[in-house]
Amino acid sequence: PATPPVIHVRTPVEIERRERSPAEQNRAFTFVGRLTVEKCPELLAEAAHSVGAPSVFVGDGTQREAIERANPEATITGWIASEEVAPLTARARALCVTSKWSEAAPMVVFDALALGIPIVVSDACAAQEFVEDGVTGLLFRNNDAAHLAECLRRLEDDTLVQAMSEAAYERFWANPPTLVAHVEDLTAAYDRILDLPGPTR
Repeated sequence: PATPPVIHVRTPVEIERRERSPAEQNRAFTFVGRLTVEKCPELLAEAAHSVGAPSVFVGDGTQREAIERANPEATITGWIASEEVAPLTARARALCVTSKWSEAAPMVVFDALALGIPIVVSDACAAQEFVEDGVTGLLFRNNDAAHLAECLRRLEDDTLVQAMSEAAYERFWANPPTLVAHVEDLTAAYDRILDLPGPTR
């Protein structure tokens, strides 16, 4: 159909509310997830190296060597226990989602926003839906290391990072994607579907 109805049902996320992480005091740009071709983590390694910023990669995968070539100073933790990920995320200046594929809604994005960590996301990734560009994070051109580096340079400004951190934290917790919110969205979706006109023959 030319104008199909689109109904937004948020994925439920279980996240414990903690105090905002002072991202403006942090220095490392962080990537969390599989180090694989489609997620393009070496893009962050290259961009961080070009601006002289520390980078941390939480995970492992086939692109590990590519990261090390692009940025010998990068920290790669390998796979760690899930309870160890949040403290590392809390120490990030920003979480970077460099995927060049259109993914769904990576959980790491919600984990970061819930802590007040700004997010930097490729404009080809579906996670861009959760970024208010210039407010809670930044969007960069897909697979463009130079543009990503420009974004990292912008985030050298402590005042800007603090404003983004506060906005990310406040906006996430003003309407968090809880199980209750999911059920409410789902119920509203069913109500709307039942009210739609049926097919004509």
